[in-house]
Amino acid sequence: MPFSEENVDVLSNLGFTRNQARVYAAAVQIGLASVSQISKLAKVRREDTYNVLRALEKMGLVKKLLGTPLKVRATPVEDAFSILIKNEQAKVTQLRAKKEVFMKHFKSNSPKSKLESERNSFALLSQRDSIQSELMKMVRNAKREIDLVLSRVQLMQFVCTYAEELKKATKRLVEIRIISEAPEQEDSIPRIIEEQISPSGSIELRYIDNHTSHYVVSDLKVALIMTIEEDNLLESPCLWTTCSSLLKLLKRDFEVARQQSVSWREIETSTAAKKPYYSIADEYRRAMNT
Repeated sequence: MPFSEENVDVLSNLGFTRNQARVYAAAVQIGLASVSQISKLAKVRREDTYNVLRALEKMGLVKKLLGTPLKVRATPVEDAFSILIKNEQAKVTQLRAKKEVFMKHFKSNSPKSKLESERNSFALLSQRDSIQSELMKMVRNAKREIDLVLSRVQLMQFVCTYAEELKKATKRLVEIRIISEAPEQEDSIPRIIEEQISPSGSIELRYIDNHTSHYVVSDLKVALIMTIEEDNLLESPCLWTTCSSLLKLLKRDFEVARQQSVSWREIETSTAAKKPYYSIADEYRRAMNT
């Protein structure tokens, strides 16, 4: 490996300091070299070259030969890379061991007061990605129930975006209850739910008029509340909370709304003939373009 700035750059990218890269590259090119020869070719001060050579010796990349003046021989490049790889593997093994020790210590010493405060937290989510990510986690982590009160467009967006995770939730026997507004045209949402999520009809879908609060609650542990009455589920700022008292209020609101609502089957039976026909694709485009 001839000494060149390009080779020095390569070694620097592999974790060498700039001086280590220059000294090692110079030592490789010269072969059996004195400190002064290495210092001159590497363009590193003689005092600094001594310090760098000590570090490279500890790394197994150079050997000092007995004699006067002191001579240094660099480990061949191929062998040097093997040594570097083994050193990095050893570091990874040590880091994993330290991680295990730290995690055991951390779990055993986590203050309960901090956990309690986290159970009563609030956050305002205004970015689309953060809202989408939080909704995904709420569905994915649900163990018992998910309650939703959403506008029809929001519901269409939710069902289409999280269909796969909702399907997995139903297989975990998570109870999913939905309240939305009655359709103004043919009701396509029940068909989407049946075809993409729950063919067994395990998801409860009910309709209510003029319910202005929109939210999603998972396991009575976390909620996402839409703060602005807009149709687009992911564009409106949302209040994320784990506050137990607020979750209880949302639970009470949901149960009252549920009592005042009617099943989608009743709506379909009594009014379907009076409503104009729109395809699922029509309603999907309307929801996703909002």
